[in-house]
Amino acid sequence: MKIIKSIIALCVAAALAVTIMACRTKDELIASYEGIEIHAGLYLAISVGTKMSANSRIDEALSSTSSQATSSAVDYSKQKVEEKDYYTWIKDETAARCRQYLYIENEFKRLNLSLDDNQKASLESQASSTWYGYTDEYGQVQQGIGTLYSKNGVAINSWRMLIENSYKSQLIFESLYSADGTSPIPEADLKKALSDNYMLINAVMHVTTVHDHSGENDDDSETKDMDEAQKKALKDRFEAYAARLNKGEDFSKISEEEEAFQKQEEEDHNNEHHGASSTDPSSVAPSSDISSAASSDAASDTSSGTASSETPKPKDEAAILLGNTDKDMDGISIYYEKFKDCEIGSTLIVEDEGVVYLIKRTDPLADPYYYDVKLNTLMFILKGDEFEESTKAGADKITPVFNDSAVSYYNAKKINLSE
Repeated sequence: MKIIKSIIALCVAAALAVTIMACRTKDELIASYEGIEIHAGLYLAISVGTKMSANSRIDEALSSTSSQATSSAVDYSKQKVEEKDYYTWIKDETAARCRQYLYIENEFKRLNLSLDDNQKASLESQASSTWYGYTDEYGQVQQGIGTLYSKNGVAINSWRMLIENSYKSQLIFESLYSADGTSPIPEADLKKALSDNYMLINAVMHVTTVHDHSGENDDDSETKDMDEAQKKALKDRFEAYAARLNKGEDFSKISEEEEAFQKQEEEDHNNEHHGASSTDPSSVAPSSDISSAASSDAASDTSSGTASSETPKPKDEAAILLGNTDKDMDGISIYYEKFKDCEIGSTLIVEDEGVVYLIKRTDPLADPYYYDVKLNTLMFILKGDEFEESTKAGADKITPVFNDSAVSYYNAKKINLSE
Protein backbone atom coordinates (compact mmCIF):
# COMPACT_ATOMS: atom_id res chain seq x y z
CA MET A 1 0.00 0.00 0.00
CA LYS A 2 2.81 2.45 0.86
CA ILE A 3 4.45 1.78 -2.51
CA ILE A 4 1.16 2.39 -4.32
CA LYS A 5 0.63 5.64 -2.42
CA SER A 6 4.17 6.77 -3.28
CA ILE A 7 3.60 6.04 -6.97
CA ILE A 8 0.30 7.93 -6.90
CA ALA A 9 1.97 10.91 -5.19
CA LEU A 10 4.72 11.00 -7.80
CA CYS A 11 2.16 10.83 -10.59
CA VAL A 12 0.16 13.68 -9.08
CA ALA A 13 3.32 15.79 -8.70
CA ALA A 14 4.25 15.07 -12.31
CA ALA A 15 0.78 15.99 -13.51
CA LEU A 16 0.87 19.26 -11.60
CA ALA A 17 4.30 20.04 -13.02
CA VAL A 18 2.82 19.80 -16.52
CA THR A 19 0.93 23.03 -15.85
CA ILE A 20 4.29 24.79 -15.95
CA MET A 21 6.31 22.53 -18.18
CA ALA A 22 3.74 21.88 -20.92
CA CYS A 23 5.05 22.48 -24.44
CA ARG A 24 8.54 23.23 -23.14
CA THR A 25 11.48 20.86 -22.72
CA LYS A 26 12.73 20.08 -19.23
CA ASP A 27 16.28 20.97 -20.18
CA GLU A 28 15.41 24.22 -21.92
CA LEU A 29 18.23 26.73 -21.61
CA ILE A 30 17.23 29.86 -19.69
CA ALA A 31 20.54 31.68 -19.12
CA SER A 32 24.24 31.13 -19.80
CA TYR A 33 27.59 32.77 -19.09
CA GLU A 34 31.11 31.61 -19.92
CA GLY A 35 29.89 28.09 -20.65
CA ILE A 36 27.87 27.87 -17.42
CA GLU A 37 24.17 27.22 -17.97
CA ILE A 38 20.89 27.53 -16.11
CA HIS A 39 18.19 25.25 -17.44
CA ALA A 40 14.45 25.29 -16.78
CA GLY A 41 14.45 23.16 -13.62
CA LEU A 42 17.10 25.24 -11.90
CA TYR A 43 15.48 28.48 -13.04
CA LEU A 44 12.17 27.35 -11.56
CA ALA A 45 13.89 26.43 -8.29
CA ILE A 46 15.32 29.93 -8.12
CA SER A 47 11.93 31.43 -9.01
CA VAL A 48 10.09 29.49 -6.29
CA GLY A 49 12.57 30.72 -3.69
CA THR A 50 12.26 34.28 -4.95
CA LYS A 51 8.48 34.25 -4.78
CA MET A 52 8.67 32.89 -1.23
CA SER A 53 11.05 35.74 -0.35
CA ALA A 54 8.61 38.29 -1.80
CA ASN A 55 5.76 36.91 0.29
CA SER A 56 7.89 36.89 3.43
CA ARG A 57 8.87 40.52 2.91
CA ILE A 58 5.23 41.47 2.47
CA ASP A 59 4.18 39.52 5.57
CA GLU A 60 6.87 41.26 7.61
CA ALA A 61 5.87 44.69 6.33
CA LEU A 62 2.15 44.09 6.99
CA SER A 63 2.74 42.67 10.46
CA SER A 64 4.53 45.86 11.47
CA THR A 65 1.96 48.24 10.03
CA SER A 66 -1.44 46.57 10.35
CA SER A 67 -3.47 43.82 11.98
CA GLN A 68 -3.56 41.86 8.71
CA ALA A 69 -1.33 39.10 10.02
CA THR A 70 -2.31 35.90 8.25
CA SER A 71 -1.02 35.16 4.76
CA SER A 72 -4.38 33.65 3.77
CA ALA A 73 -5.91 37.13 4.02
CA VAL A 74 -3.31 38.79 1.80
CA ASP A 75 -3.53 39.23 -1.96
CA TYR A 76 0.20 39.31 -2.59
CA SER A 77 -0.15 40.21 -6.24
CA LYS A 78 -1.55 43.62 -5.26
CA GLN A 79 1.28 44.41 -2.85
CA LYS A 80 4.58 46.15 -3.52
CA VAL A 81 8.04 44.90 -2.66
CA GLU A 82 10.78 47.50 -2.27
CA GLU A 83 8.59 50.01 -4.11
CA LYS A 84 8.14 47.66 -7.08
CA ASP A 85 5.03 45.86 -8.25
CA TYR A 86 4.91 42.30 -6.91
CA TYR A 87 5.61 40.42 -10.14
CA THR A 88 8.11 43.00 -11.36
CA TRP A 89 10.15 42.57 -8.19
CA ILE A 90 10.06 38.76 -8.51
CA LYS A 91 11.17 38.88 -12.14
CA ASP A 92 14.02 41.29 -11.41
CA GLU A 93 15.13 39.47 -8.27
CA THR A 94 15.04 36.09 -10.02
CA ALA A 95 17.28 37.50 -12.76
CA ALA A 96 19.63 38.90 -10.10
CA ARG A 97 19.80 35.53 -8.34
CA CYS A 98 20.53 33.83 -11.65
CA ARG A 99 23.42 36.25 -12.23
CA GLN A 100 24.74 35.54 -8.73
CA TYR A 101 24.53 31.80 -9.38
CA LEU A 102 26.47 32.18 -12.62
CA TYR A 103 28.99 34.54 -11.04
CA ILE A 104 29.72 32.14 -8.14
CA GLU A 105 30.09 29.19 -10.51
CA ASN A 106 32.48 31.17 -12.69
CA GLU A 107 34.52 32.49 -9.74
CA PHE A 108 34.78 28.99 -8.33
CA LYS A 109 36.17 27.81 -11.65
CA ARG A 110 38.44 30.84 -12.05
CA LEU A 111 39.97 30.32 -8.61
CA ASN A 112 40.50 26.63 -9.38
CA LEU A 113 38.64 25.55 -6.25
CA SER A 114 37.09 22.15 -5.68
CA LEU A 115 34.82 20.35 -3.23
CA ASP A 116 36.44 17.49 -1.35
CA ASP A 117 34.75 14.15 -0.77
CA ASN A 118 33.46 15.13 2.68
CA GLN A 119 31.90 18.31 1.33
CA LYS A 120 30.30 16.43 -1.54
CA ALA A 121 28.83 13.88 0.86
CA SER A 122 27.60 16.65 3.12
CA LEU A 123 25.82 18.55 0.36
CA GLU A 124 24.19 15.34 -0.91
CA SER A 125 22.93 14.62 2.59
CA GLN A 126 21.67 18.18 2.98
CA ALA A 127 19.90 18.08 -0.37
CA SER A 128 18.19 14.80 0.50
CA SER A 129 17.11 15.74 4.01
CA THR A 130 15.76 19.16 3.04
CA TRP A 131 13.96 17.69 0.03
CA TYR A 132 12.41 14.60 1.63
CA GLY A 133 12.31 15.75 5.26
CA TYR A 134 13.99 14.31 8.33
CA THR A 135 13.55 13.60 12.03
CA ASP A 136 15.45 16.07 14.20
CA GLU A 137 17.39 15.39 17.40
CA TYR A 138 14.23 15.86 19.46
CA GLY A 139 12.28 13.27 17.48
CA GLN A 140 10.23 15.88 15.63
CA VAL A 141 9.53 15.27 11.95
CA GLN A 142 10.64 18.21 9.80
CA GLN A 143 8.83 18.38 6.50
CA GLY A 144 10.88 18.62 3.32
CA ILE A 145 10.34 21.08 0.50
CA GLY A 146 10.16 18.39 -2.17
CA THR A 147 6.38 18.36 -2.54
CA LEU A 148 6.14 22.12 -3.00
CA TYR A 149 9.01 22.31 -5.47
CA SER A 150 7.94 19.21 -7.40
CA LYS A 151 4.52 20.56 -8.19
CA ASN A 152 6.25 23.62 -9.64
CA GLY A 153 8.33 21.56 -12.05
CA VAL A 154 11.50 21.32 -9.95
CA ALA A 155 13.36 18.03 -9.49
CA ILE A 156 15.68 17.22 -6.61
CA ASN A 157 18.76 17.55 -8.83
CA SER A 158 17.96 21.24 -9.43
CA TRP A 159 17.59 21.73 -5.68
CA ARG A 160 20.92 19.97 -5.17
CA MET A 161 22.56 22.37 -7.65
CA LEU A 162 21.42 25.33 -5.56
CA ILE A 163 22.90 23.80 -2.42
CA GLU A 164 26.13 23.00 -4.24
CA ASN A 165 26.30 26.63 -5.34
CA SER A 166 26.05 27.75 -1.70
CA TYR A 167 28.91 25.40 -0.80
CA LYS A 168 30.99 26.90 -3.58
CA SER A 169 30.19 30.38 -2.31
CA GLN A 170 31.44 29.36 1.14
CA LEU A 171 34.70 28.08 -0.31
CA ILE A 172 35.19 31.33 -2.21
CA PHE A 173 34.58 33.18 1.07
CA GLU A 174 37.19 31.03 2.82
CA SER A 175 39.67 31.55 0.00
CA LEU A 176 39.53 35.25 0.83
CA TYR A 177 39.24 35.46 4.61
CA SER A 178 40.62 32.26 6.15
CA ALA A 179 44.09 32.15 7.74
CA ASP A 180 45.65 31.09 4.44
CA GLY A 181 43.37 33.22 2.26
CA THR A 182 44.23 36.29 0.25
CA SER A 183 42.78 38.68 2.86
CA PRO A 184 43.01 36.78 6.17
CA ILE A 185 41.10 38.07 9.17
CA PRO A 186 43.44 38.70 12.13
CA GLU A 187 43.01 36.12 14.89
CA ALA A 188 42.65 38.90 17.47
CA ASP A 189 39.60 40.23 15.60
CA LEU A 190 38.05 36.76 15.46
CA LYS A 191 38.56 36.21 19.18
CA LYS A 192 37.04 39.60 19.94
CA ALA A 193 34.02 38.62 17.82
CA LEU A 194 33.62 35.49 19.94
CA SER A 195 33.72 37.51 23.16
CA ASP A 196 31.38 40.20 21.79
CA ASN A 197 28.73 37.87 20.40
CA TYR A 198 28.67 34.84 22.71
CA MET A 199 28.49 34.09 26.40
CA LEU A 200 29.40 30.80 28.09
CA ILE A 201 27.46 29.85 31.19
CA ASN A 202 26.66 27.07 33.60
CA ALA A 203 23.16 27.14 35.02
CA VAL A 204 20.67 25.59 37.39
CA MET A 205 17.00 26.51 37.53
CA HIS A 206 13.85 25.94 39.53
CA VAL A 207 10.26 26.78 38.66
CA THR A 208 8.31 29.01 41.07
CA THR A 209 5.17 26.89 40.92
CA VAL A 210 4.12 23.87 42.99
CA HIS A 211 1.44 21.19 42.62
CA ASP A 212 -2.01 22.41 43.64
CA HIS A 213 -4.10 19.82 45.49
CA SER A 214 -6.71 22.22 46.79
CA GLY A 215 -9.27 21.32 44.12
CA GLU A 216 -11.21 18.16 43.39
CA ASN A 217 -8.51 16.71 41.14
CA ASP A 218 -5.47 15.13 42.78
CA ASP A 219 -3.53 14.18 39.66
CA ASP A 220 -0.76 16.84 39.73
CA SER A 221 -2.26 18.50 36.65
CA GLU A 222 -2.89 21.78 38.49
CA THR A 223 -0.18 24.11 39.73
CA LYS A 224 -0.06 27.31 41.72
CA ASP A 225 2.56 29.92 42.56
CA MET A 226 4.84 29.27 45.50
CA ASP A 227 3.90 31.11 48.67
CA GLU A 228 6.28 33.72 50.04
CA ALA A 229 7.98 31.30 52.42
CA GLN A 230 8.69 28.85 49.60
CA LYS A 231 10.03 31.59 47.36
CA LYS A 232 12.30 32.84 50.16
CA ALA A 233 13.62 29.33 50.75
CA LEU A 234 14.38 28.97 47.03
CA LYS A 235 16.07 32.36 46.88
CA ASP A 236 18.10 31.65 50.02
CA ARG A 237 19.26 28.31 48.61
CA PHE A 238 20.36 29.86 45.31
CA GLU A 239 22.12 32.73 47.11
CA ALA A 240 24.02 30.20 49.19
CA TYR A 241 25.04 28.42 45.98
CA ALA A 242 26.21 31.73 44.52
CA ALA A 243 28.31 32.47 47.60
CA ARG A 244 30.02 29.10 47.30
CA LEU A 245 30.65 29.63 43.59
CA ASN A 246 32.14 33.04 44.25
CA LYS A 247 34.58 31.38 46.65
CA GLY A 248 35.73 29.07 43.88
CA GLU A 249 33.60 25.96 44.28
CA ASP A 250 33.11 23.99 41.07
CA PHE A 251 29.73 24.45 39.40
CA SER A 252 29.33 20.71 38.85
CA LYS A 253 29.02 20.22 42.62
CA ILE A 254 26.29 22.85 42.78
CA SER A 255 24.46 21.30 39.85
CA GLU A 256 24.61 17.80 41.36
CA GLU A 257 23.41 19.11 44.71
CA GLU A 258 20.48 20.98 43.19
CA GLU A 259 19.50 18.01 41.04
CA ALA A 260 19.50 15.77 44.13
CA PHE A 261 17.45 18.37 46.02
CA GLN A 262 14.83 18.53 43.28
CA LYS A 263 14.64 14.73 43.03
CA GLN A 264 14.08 14.48 46.75
CA GLU A 265 11.55 17.30 46.59
CA GLU A 266 9.54 15.41 43.99
CA GLU A 267 9.81 12.10 45.81
CA ASP A 268 8.57 13.72 49.03
CA HIS A 269 5.62 15.13 47.11
CA ASN A 270 4.80 11.76 45.54
CA ASN A 271 5.05 9.95 48.86
CA GLU A 272 2.77 12.48 50.52
CA HIS A 273 0.07 12.56 47.85
CA HIS A 274 0.37 9.28 45.97
CA GLY A 275 2.08 6.85 48.29
CA ALA A 276 4.74 6.20 45.67
CA SER A 277 8.25 7.40 44.96
CA SER A 278 8.00 7.86 41.22
CA THR A 279 9.84 10.91 39.99
CA ASP A 280 8.68 13.38 37.36
CA PRO A 281 11.70 13.79 35.04
CA SER A 282 10.63 17.28 34.04
CA SER A 283 11.25 18.57 37.54
CA VAL A 284 14.84 17.41 37.95
CA ALA A 285 16.70 18.88 34.99
CA PRO A 286 18.21 22.07 36.46
CA SER A 287 19.24 23.63 33.15
CA SER A 288 17.28 21.59 30.63
CA ASP A 289 15.28 24.41 29.09
CA ILE A 290 18.41 26.50 28.52
CA SER A 291 20.57 23.67 27.23
CA SER A 292 17.83 22.45 24.89
CA ALA A 293 17.37 25.90 23.42
CA ALA A 294 21.11 26.33 23.01
CA SER A 295 22.11 22.75 22.27
CA SER A 296 23.15 23.50 18.72
CA ASP A 297 24.74 26.87 19.49
CA ALA A 298 28.04 25.14 20.18
CA ALA A 299 27.69 22.73 17.29
CA SER A 300 30.63 22.55 14.96
CA ASP A 301 30.92 25.17 12.24
CA THR A 302 33.02 22.78 10.17
CA SER A 303 34.22 24.32 6.95
CA SER A 304 31.67 23.95 4.14
CA GLY A 305 30.25 20.80 5.66
CA THR A 306 33.57 19.04 6.11
CA ALA A 307 33.13 16.08 8.44
CA SER A 308 35.59 15.12 11.15
CA SER A 309 36.56 11.60 12.11
CA GLU A 310 36.42 12.56 15.79
CA THR A 311 33.80 14.88 17.20
CA PRO A 312 35.49 17.62 19.26
CA LYS A 313 34.24 18.20 22.78
CA PRO A 314 34.48 21.15 25.16
CA LYS A 315 36.38 20.88 28.43
CA ASP A 316 33.11 21.34 30.35
CA GLU A 317 30.33 19.52 28.53
CA ALA A 318 27.74 20.97 30.91
CA ALA A 319 28.56 24.53 29.85
CA ILE A 320 26.12 26.29 27.52
CA LEU A 321 27.12 28.71 24.76
CA LEU A 322 24.55 31.44 24.08
CA GLY A 323 24.74 33.50 20.90
CA ASN A 324 23.72 37.09 20.31
CA THR A 325 24.11 37.28 16.53
CA ASP A 326 21.76 36.64 13.63
CA LYS A 327 24.81 35.53 11.65
CA ASP A 328 24.72 32.27 13.59
CA MET A 329 22.54 29.54 12.09
CA ASP A 330 20.76 29.27 15.45
CA GLY A 331 20.01 32.97 15.64
CA ILE A 332 19.92 35.06 18.80
CA SER A 333 19.37 33.12 22.00
CA ILE A 334 16.53 34.44 24.18
CA TYR A 335 18.68 33.63 27.20
CA TYR A 336 21.50 35.93 26.13
CA GLU A 337 19.27 38.93 26.82
CA LYS A 338 18.18 37.49 30.19
CA PHE A 339 21.73 36.96 31.39
CA LYS A 340 23.67 39.72 29.62
CA ASP A 341 24.27 41.68 32.84
CA CYS A 342 26.40 38.87 34.26
CA GLU A 343 30.11 39.63 33.92
CA ILE A 344 32.68 36.93 33.09
CA GLY A 345 33.67 35.17 36.30
CA SER A 346 30.55 36.33 38.13
CA THR A 347 27.28 34.71 39.20
CA LEU A 348 23.76 35.99 38.66
CA ILE A 349 20.34 35.03 40.00
CA VAL A 350 17.44 35.90 37.69
CA GLU A 351 13.72 35.30 38.10
CA ASP A 352 11.88 35.37 34.79
CA GLU A 353 8.52 34.00 33.64
CA GLY A 354 8.03 31.63 36.56
CA VAL A 355 11.61 30.32 36.68
CA VAL A 356 14.55 31.21 38.92
CA TYR A 357 17.97 30.78 37.31
CA LEU A 358 21.38 30.72 38.90
CA ILE A 359 24.16 31.13 36.37
CA LYS A 360 27.89 31.53 36.40
CA ARG A 361 29.50 33.08 33.35
CA THR A 362 32.89 31.97 32.10
CA ASP A 363 35.13 33.06 29.24
CA PRO A 364 34.60 31.08 26.00
CA LEU A 365 38.15 31.98 24.98
CA ALA A 366 39.46 29.90 27.88
CA ASP A 367 38.48 26.77 25.94
CA PRO A 368 39.86 26.60 22.35
CA TYR A 369 36.91 24.37 21.44
CA TYR A 370 34.52 27.31 21.07
CA TYR A 371 36.86 29.32 18.86
CA ASP A 372 37.45 26.32 16.64
CA VAL A 373 33.84 25.25 16.18
CA LYS A 374 32.54 28.80 15.70
CA LEU A 375 35.36 29.97 13.43
CA ASN A 376 33.30 30.14 10.23
CA THR A 377 30.51 32.03 11.98
CA LEU A 378 33.04 34.47 13.45
CA MET A 379 34.46 35.05 9.99
CA PHE A 380 30.96 35.65 8.67
CA ILE A 381 30.16 38.07 11.50
CA LEU A 382 33.15 40.17 10.49
CA LYS A 383 33.18 39.79 6.72
CA GLY A 384 29.83 38.31 5.69
CA ASP A 385 28.20 41.59 4.70
CA GLU A 386 31.30 42.68 2.79
CA PHE A 387 31.40 39.39 0.90
CA GLU A 388 27.70 39.55 0.10
CA GLU A 389 28.05 43.05 -1.29
CA SER A 390 31.10 42.15 -3.37
CA THR A 391 29.27 39.11 -4.75
CA LYS A 392 26.30 41.23 -5.74
CA ALA A 393 28.59 43.81 -7.32
CA GLY A 394 30.45 41.13 -9.24
CA ALA A 395 27.20 39.54 -10.40
CA ASP A 396 25.89 42.89 -11.61
CA LYS A 397 28.94 43.29 -13.85
CA ILE A 398 28.62 40.04 -15.76
CA THR A 399 26.55 39.87 -18.94
CA PRO A 400 24.78 36.50 -19.16
CA VAL A 401 22.58 35.69 -22.14
CA PHE A 402 18.93 35.16 -21.16
CA ASN A 403 16.35 33.29 -23.22
CA ASP A 404 13.67 35.99 -23.06
CA SER A 405 10.97 33.75 -24.47
CA ALA A 406 11.57 31.12 -21.79
CA VAL A 407 11.81 33.73 -19.03
CA SER A 408 8.44 35.11 -20.13
CA TYR A 409 6.95 31.62 -20.20
CA TYR A 410 8.21 30.51 -16.79
CA ASN A 411 6.79 33.56 -15.04
CA ALA A 412 5.98 33.79 -11.33
CA LYS A 413 2.22 33.84 -11.94
CA LYS A 414 2.44 30.10 -12.69
CA ILE A 415 4.23 29.30 -9.43
CA ASN A 416 1.90 27.84 -6.82
CA LEU A 417 3.08 28.19 -3.23
CA SER A 418 -0.03 26.72 -1.60
CA GLU A 419 0.49 23.53 0.42
